[in-house]
Amino acid sequence: MPRLTLHLFGLPRAELDGRPVVTDRRKALALLIYLAVNGMDYTREALATLLWPDQDTHHVLAYLRRTLWEINQTFGPGWIRAERDLVGLSPDAREAIWIDVNHFRLLISQSRPRNDQPETIFLLEEAISLYQDDFLSGFYLKDASLYEEWMTSQAETLRHDYLFALETLARNYAKRGDLPKAIEKAAQWAKRDPLNETAHSFLMGLYAQNGQMSDALRQYQEYARVLALEMQMDPSPEMRAMLETIKKQAFQQPSPPPFDLKSLTTRFNLPESPYATSFFGRRVELAELEKLLKDPQTRLISIVGPGGVGKTRLALEVGRIQANWFTDGVCFVPLAAVARPEYIVSSIADALGVRFSSSEIRSQQEQLTEFLHPRHLLLILDNLEHLQLGSTVVSELIETLLHNAPYLKVLVTSHERLNLLQEWTFYVKGMPIPDADDANWSQFAAIQLFLQNVRKAAGVLHLTESERRAITRICRLVGGLPLGLELAATWTRMLSCQEIADEIERSLDFLKAPFRNIVERHQSLRATFEYSWNFLNQSEQETLMRLSVFRGGFKRDIAQSMFQADLATLVDLADKSFIHRDENGRFDIQQALKPFVAQKLQQHPDLEMSLTAHHASFYASFTAEQCRALRGHGQRAALDELNAELDNILAGWNWALAQGRSDIVLSFYEGLFRFFDLRNRFQDAEALFAHAVEQWQTVADEQDIVLGVLLACHAWFCNRLSHITRAHQLLLHSLTILRRLNARPHLMFVNGLALYVVPMVGDMNEIEQIAQETLNYYQEQDDRWGMAQILPFFHRIKTPQSLQEAIRLHNQTLDIYRETGDAAGLASALTSLGELLHYTGDYESALHCHQSSLEISSELNDRRVMAASLDYLGFINRQIGKFDEARQQHQQSMQLSHELGNALGIAGSLDNLGLIALDQGEASQALSLFQQALSLRRESGQIGSVATSLEHIATAALQLNNLSLAQTCLEEALELFAREPEWALTSRARNRLGDLERARHNLLAAEMHYRTAWREAQEHESVLVLLDSTLCLADLFAAQGNVRQAVQLAHYVAQHRACEFVMRQRALKLLDNLHALFAETDWSDLIHTKLTILSLQNILHN
Repeated sequence: MPRLTLHLFGLPRAELDGRPVVTDRRKALALLIYLAVNGMDYTREALATLLWPDQDTHHVLAYLRRTLWEINQTFGPGWIRAERDLVGLSPDAREAIWIDVNHFRLLISQSRPRNDQPETIFLLEEAISLYQDDFLSGFYLKDASLYEEWMTSQAETLRHDYLFALETLARNYAKRGDLPKAIEKAAQWAKRDPLNETAHSFLMGLYAQNGQMSDALRQYQEYARVLALEMQMDPSPEMRAMLETIKKQAFQQPSPPPFDLKSLTTRFNLPESPYATSFFGRRVELAELEKLLKDPQTRLISIVGPGGVGKTRLALEVGRIQANWFTDGVCFVPLAAVARPEYIVSSIADALGVRFSSSEIRSQQEQLTEFLHPRHLLLILDNLEHLQLGSTVVSELIETLLHNAPYLKVLVTSHERLNLLQEWTFYVKGMPIPDADDANWSQFAAIQLFLQNVRKAAGVLHLTESERRAITRICRLVGGLPLGLELAATWTRMLSCQEIADEIERSLDFLKAPFRNIVERHQSLRATFEYSWNFLNQSEQETLMRLSVFRGGFKRDIAQSMFQADLATLVDLADKSFIHRDENGRFDIQQALKPFVAQKLQQHPDLEMSLTAHHASFYASFTAEQCRALRGHGQRAALDELNAELDNILAGWNWALAQGRSDIVLSFYEGLFRFFDLRNRFQDAEALFAHAVEQWQTVADEQDIVLGVLLACHAWFCNRLSHITRAHQLLLHSLTILRRLNARPHLMFVNGLALYVVPMVGDMNEIEQIAQETLNYYQEQDDRWGMAQILPFFHRIKTPQSLQEAIRLHNQTLDIYRETGDAAGLASALTSLGELLHYTGDYESALHCHQSSLEISSELNDRRVMAASLDYLGFINRQIGKFDEARQQHQQSMQLSHELGNALGIAGSLDNLGLIALDQGEASQALSLFQQALSLRRESGQIGSVATSLEHIATAALQLNNLSLAQTCLEEALELFAREPEWALTSRARNRLGDLERARHNLLAAEMHYRTAWREAQEHESVLVLLDSTLCLADLFAAQGNVRQAVQLAHYVAQHRACEFVMRQRALKLLDNLHALFAETDWSDLIHTKLTILSLQNILHN
């Protein structure tokens, strides 16, 4: 069964397999929480009394049955075992539920027997990280006093445990001399338990020990203030005596006791060692680096040395040892696979787990700097040398980070220093080498490293005196470099150590090369590689050169398919340390060896060109094949395949662009397009296709098919990032090229994009022609998936007055997506269908569509569709009066849009939050939110959404009696709606014009606007606008004295199933007022008459 996670510190949150469970069934959630937290079975009577203490037994047992059913409906079957008398969690459910409260209690209980031991720190740190707020804080059940008592009791017990954890942590850190950490925890303890004199006095003592006398005095004053306010008491004599002692500065700062940080397990992102051997030696280097890192004046350290000397391994070990000295930990950023300096920022963000919110106002670098600003963090930038060449981007970035993040320290590994003023350079040389007759010979790290690799390669090695001398000689010949030792050890399977030493001596001038010049250091290391290379047979050498064209590794079956590299050959190369296999089964050439092997291939330029072309052609076909799979049941697998091979795909793509290979580019583009779109990597895709357009224009002689499709792809991702005007321009350029060339298949692809983008700027002239042309093409090709892309547009361009026709077309589209297995297409189509059903007033069906879309898109991690679904769910929940749930959904949607850089999505959520504020009588807040949304929408250039925001601003302005603002906004909104027909929104704006005229006491003009809107809404089957117009007319008729008609219309609105919550409240209030004014009048004949649209027409006509 799925995994259920319950977060109960604060407002309860539930997740099934990581996906939020949204429910308004408070009693069902409360019952599940009670059973899960207590872990026991209860009688039905006990549970019923707990939740409904003041009702009779017969009714409460029925309520309990209903609540158990609701749990199954909300969380799925199998969670509850309900027998005749007893109810509890099922055995499977007990295994599948994780509860933060229970885990918190487990951590606390594990810490108590050993609260003075180092591991206690990590147990309690994890425990307090779970305690986000008091137990079920803010959660309330109506008429359930017994449940409230249980909640209070649990909350008090958990709060007591939390205070115990804070106190224990504070005392543990103090014992270890870590005063900053001790102060942090003691301050939290005192804040959470403000009347506890022990907490305040302990914190004062810590401040004094740390030399923070003013903070100690301020803490006393705060305690005295709270005590006087809450208890009308003064601090104790002991506390006052402590105050006097501090004033005299009697505390002496003790030296912190030694603290073995290695006894603590690091909790940060340092990877497990990628090396097959343990860390050996380097104790002097570790001590020196530790001293530098603890020096407050040292912010930037560069570990510099030749390739293969062990810089990365040393940096990782330093990070592990120092991890707990940095409040926010250690972050390791591997940069070997990063191709360009501009990508360093995103690599650091990925390692930190930071998601950018892509805004033109703030760059990614600015966002990263802001994130790092308050953090006490060690940032390890590994393998930086290839990004330094010919560029100042790296040094400028590091300077910026250090300048703006005062608590940040940076540790770099590279072949050369950065040459920055604040840089401390730490040169790393080869490992120390003993004399052959040294008594401690076997204790030297170089010897230990070599012998461990020998045991891996050849098993047992009998250490004779001659072997000892040969091993010492090998260590000297390779200069104590770890990589040289590891490579040399691999040959012990075939050669003696004496033979290995002889071979190295004959071909390696390593010890003669100076280490200050990077090229010469490469030459020295190359000698070791040459030595290993010369022991490969010709077939292995050729295979290795072929494998060097891969980027980011390769799968065994692909290597076999492309270059006939069978498993046996790959294993041989792995045994000889030329390639390695990662935990995912992908092979790759050892990073340090890649330049060497690439240079070997460059010695054969014809072969290099042939292999690179073959690589690009293969991955173009691979991408096209996965693109076809993206349309159906293999969608998720295809996305994973494309992601795994993305480095290879992009290498092939860039080569084809540079070489002007249109055939290969045309095979690549759609697969890349759909991958980046479905993965919501809109920024990366926009940059990718913008660069592709620029590059193609430098190699192509004319505007050809490739340029046409590249422009369209660039346009699409501009659109995704809300750059609508730019997208429209690019798309029109693309269409012009492809129409001139009559490139029909590619033109149809671009047509499909145009149907989404062109209407956003109000250009509807060509849409019908484009849609019909594209649909005809897909019908000719019998391409049902292509047809599904086009069908939904026809309700807008052919029969705009028929919502039922639109719903039919969308259902047809859903059938195709279900048939083909396109989950992403299905999720998008469900969102569109839900929007249409909402217009008909069928809220229940619309909610079902949006909820289904949210579930599917969540499984795909399609954040764009998730954001849209959440916004629609919130919109409908607001209409039915579930304001808290709606607000939460809009906020979740806005967060996703921020992550995607979708300004229009953000604007939509702001608008919807404004509508909630408006419904709840907060017109000023609503106006502010609407204006923020309008600003974003104007920047995007999407006409319809700009007009929508204007109409919303006018509505808020009317409530605030700002009639001039309302008029200005409504006039512009109607002008924009005229350019991009949105019939429902246009009619709604006319109603607001009627409200404006009413506010000016122009009742006849108001009635004209309301009647016009009513007729339009009827014509276009817009139920919601029809109800709005009807209620406006009812209110107007009441003001004019046409009471009978007013009652009929208001009653029609109040009883309609599609009536919004706030609208129904307005209608009922109007009816109440009329009943009060005309108490003697019998309205029964009006109220009991079922009105139809026809009868409404008669009322309005009369």
